[in-house]
Amino acid sequence: MQVAPPLDAFGAPTYDLLEFTDGLPNGWDAAADTAGHFDVAFRLARSVYHGTACDLPGVLLKYEPFMAILGHAVRAGMVAWDVACYVAHTLRWGTDMGVKRDNLRGHSVRSNYKSSTGDDIGKGVSEFEERLSAQRTLDLGAWSTLGSNLLSSVFGSWRIAPIGLVVKGEKNRLVTDHTASLFNGAYESEFLRHTIDSMNQLARHLLPGYSMGVFDVRSAFQIIPVAVHLWPHMMSKFRLSSGTEASGLTVGEHLLMPLAGDFGTSGMPGVFKVFYDCVIGMARAFNVITLPIAVHVDDSALMGASVRQVQREMDALMAWAEESLGLQYKADKTRAAAQCQVMIGFVWNSFDRTRTLVPERLTEYVAQLIRAAASPSLSLSERQSLAGRMQRAALTLPREASSLIAETYGRMSGLTLPWHRRRTNRQECGNFLFIAEMLTLNLGRGLYSLDQFIRGPTIYSDASKGDGYCGGGYFSTDGRADYFVYGSASKRKPIDFLEGDTIVSAVERWGYLWAGMIITFMVDNQAFQLAAGHKKWSKAERLNLLIKRLLVLMVKGNFFLEFVWLSTHDNYLSDHLSRGRIQAFFELVYASGVLNAGVRHIAMEADAGRIRWLDRLDPTSMGALALFGAMRRDPV
Repeated sequence: MQVAPPLDAFGAPTYDLLEFTDGLPNGWDAAADTAGHFDVAFRLARSVYHGTACDLPGVLLKYEPFMAILGHAVRAGMVAWDVACYVAHTLRWGTDMGVKRDNLRGHSVRSNYKSSTGDDIGKGVSEFEERLSAQRTLDLGAWSTLGSNLLSSVFGSWRIAPIGLVVKGEKNRLVTDHTASLFNGAYESEFLRHTIDSMNQLARHLLPGYSMGVFDVRSAFQIIPVAVHLWPHMMSKFRLSSGTEASGLTVGEHLLMPLAGDFGTSGMPGVFKVFYDCVIGMARAFNVITLPIAVHVDDSALMGASVRQVQREMDALMAWAEESLGLQYKADKTRAAAQCQVMIGFVWNSFDRTRTLVPERLTEYVAQLIRAAASPSLSLSERQSLAGRMQRAALTLPREASSLIAETYGRMSGLTLPWHRRRTNRQECGNFLFIAEMLTLNLGRGLYSLDQFIRGPTIYSDASKGDGYCGGGYFSTDGRADYFVYGSASKRKPIDFLEGDTIVSAVERWGYLWAGMIITFMVDNQAFQLAAGHKKWSKAERLNLLIKRLLVLMVKGNFFLEFVWLSTHDNYLSDHLSRGRIQAFFELVYASGVLNAGVRHIAMEADAGRIRWLDRLDPTSMGALALFGAMRRDPV
């Protein structure tokens, strides 16, 4: 007789009884397993059906207390109703990770990657064996005694995903590639889609003089149970070390079935984010924490003005979560509250408002970028690693540095598997070298907030290009002006490049005056204004070269630039300068109302009206190139 399972809390949707037979998902045939290979899996599946997913031996979460606290948090308004329903359903039945059951048809067997069979897997094997000993993963026995026919008879549809080695610094982690097995292709969930905003959260809440305490959830994804019907679709094969006494393993490939969340699945990051945000809301409902918190996957940072308060609330949260919910934290990864703290690979200093790459990562990033610049081709996995590290490097540079990653992302288009390769090009390799150079220039140190910078003067600039005259000019609202004429070769450059080069000239001339300032440039060329000010990159390589030039000068001078579009009609003053109409400029500028209060005189540069030459091979000024060479340092 069919026994009805308990209903979910909050009216969360339950699985239809018709989806189960004898406590097992429809499509499973326990009778086909005459040798009893899957008896343990059947027993655990039935325990979920008649109890909860938290009854699985590897899941430490406390279902009943969790539900009681969750109900209070919902009534207190600290947890949204849809989030509470999702979390309640996950703890009762296990997470479906946003995978549609109807999308999982047939079977697939993929061989492990070569990286997982070498001598460098080290810690990765011990992590696998830890999962087995904790029964978060089941060892179903030697693959040679099972085979595809038996799996099809018992489970109907199933998948075996390949395992590969991912190197993280000095650590090696074995990761199951559920994309290759097409498991991730069945993922369809808008609810679980999210963006990671931890960097902005840290920058927003780590105010001057504030302290930060850091703590890390133990086992993260593996604390969340997986829905029973997904177990056969997440399997893998692996050659485990010879028989440990605890597990009785033998040499050879064993079939492994995960019962809890696994790395390499598309939906698991979203599942954990929803779950952990729910936990934080529950903690706030009981006043366990009151301070702002930033969460980066499984790393948490609590911030506040008082070191004692941050430490007290951090300790209280970890103790409450373990005692009341069964959620544990890593003691060895917990860092006491401090004004200078390591989080997400950066050293955050709340006094000078800087974030600095930890020294070992800085050295590693520079070396990898230099190697990539010399490579004729790169694989998808290599480019993904480089893009992530370039993104982190860009966080230590002005915002315009994000433009340097666009080419690498573009060259990943169409590559689907980790080993798929594509040739590098001159622009991509140049970006690798440029970021490596910038990291040696700023030593991996950048600002995470500009609230200590002051507003500097506004600069109006323009360039002109005609049959008889080609030049540029600019003036500052604090009483400075300059203009020049382009050389014969430079006249052939596009006008958007000349507009940008005029800005570069102004920064080269006056940048030494702007330390600690935010400088606004009024620009009437939308192509350059959008490239440098809005998108931070351009499809035109000539404009990206100018953006690189400005990046070097900003880092060198410790100032920031912003670009605002101004109509050509309103930019008449700098237009006069760019066309050599100096008398008209002086006749109008004092009555224009754009100068700062108290400015009674415009100082023209001593060599105004000079000829400005550009390098014929590379559209960057020769003076700027010389400056860049003077600042060059040996790689760290």
